[in-house]
Amino acid sequence: TEMFYKTNILNIDHHSSNAYFGKINWVDENASSVCEILVSLIEALESEHGKIIDEEIATFLLLGIMTDTNLFQNPATTSKSLTVAAQLIAAGGDRDLIAKKVFQTHSYSTLKIWGRILSKLDSYPAIGLVWSEVKKSDLDMTGADEAALTSALNNLLYSTEGAKIVILFCELNDSIKVSLRSIEGFDVAVIAREFGGGGQEKTASFSMNGLSLEEVKRIVLKKIRLAQNS
Repeated sequence: TEMFYKTNILNIDHHSSNAYFGKINWVDENASSVCEILVSLIEALESEHGKIIDEEIATFLLLGIMTDTNLFQNPATTSKSLTVAAQLIAAGGDRDLIAKKVFQTHSYSTLKIWGRILSKLDSYPAIGLVWSEVKKSDLDMTGADEAALTSALNNLLYSTEGAKIVILFCELNDSIKVSLRSIEGFDVAVIAREFGGGGQEKTASFSMNGLSLEEVKRIVLKKIRLAQNS
């Protein structure tokens, strides 16, 4: 931390977990994304230095907002994020390209791992808990990467009826990675920190070593059920 403070670092973030490690810290927890904050910064710079945002920059900034809001579907979406997105589209941001490349087009490996995840889906409807699992053999067989797992997790959260908490248990070489997402009323980062991990209120993860996939599932699901019922 001391090294960061002595170096002139501008720390721009929108996460509540930010450690304020910069010489100057601009942390706006109400912003949907860093890209939303950057638009304000660029507008201020443009008032002194002239036009900066072109079609390419507008597309990159719009990409950041659309991905962090999951195509304007998650709670990070605000009236300001929609207004900023509209400004970027007016500046030449290619919304259609982003929607097609990021949200509508998926590789065969991604679709295959989604199928595996969906086939193992389970739930506790009473508390809005949904979970699934991925074994190492699933990853090896499909060739899917971590990005495919993240997109599957996000899609489960917003497409599963009644889901408030979604968990994906992933078997790796020497550990079990547990990824958590929540949509409202439950801070998954609290659970993650209890197991040595971290994250934000609605997005968190941790890993457990020396236990089987079934053992990790049993421990974590019990913990969440107790937390929800307390």
